[in-house]
Amino acid sequence: AHDASITGVTVTDLARLASVGPVPMGAGAAAHELADHRIQITEERVREQIAQFEAACGAADVRHRVVCETGDPLHELVNLWRTHDFTVFGLRGLFEYGVVHNPDDLVVKLIRHGVRPIIAVSSEYREVNRVLVAYNGSPQSAMAMKRFAQLQLWPEATVKLACFGFEEEVAMPLLIDATAYLRAHGYEPEV
Repeated sequence: AHDASITGVTVTDLARLASVGPVPMGAGAAAHELADHRIQITEERVREQIAQFEAACGAADVRHRVVCETGDPLHELVNLWRTHDFTVFGLRGLFEYGVVHNPDDLVVKLIRHGVRPIIAVSSEYREVNRVLVAYNGSPQSAMAMKRFAQLQLWPEATVKLACFGFEEEVAMPLLIDATAYLRAHGYEPEV
């Protein structure tokens, strides 16, 4: 609908996969074998996911490319975000092997680095019917709100506009301005 081009990204954190935790005396070879096995399985799954991604894009006639990186996912995703309109991010990786204790931490870190807007998705498809726009008047929140409104990805969605952390006399003028902006782009937000 938008003649978009999609970049599929895989980031394999080899250091995290190789970290098997404390290794008892004499178990170094087993730990090395476990790390190698994790990497091998991850590489296989990455190839499978890339093939599925390319097949889905091809079937939908969507321009696409694949970027395969190794290293720190945060660093790689921030670098790629600089040249993309928005990020769709799975809350779980393909394989975490118990070494990712709180996957939400990466989302928070991405937001702190200015990556906006982010669409965090679950493992199962759900139609987007409701959108929450958190707005506090900061340039970052304005950028995310504006990008959402301009992209018009879900024009039929119910939009709720919220302002947190301010007394009503500060929040209401912010919400009035944000409401006017969203209305100008075809949304009728609930405040």
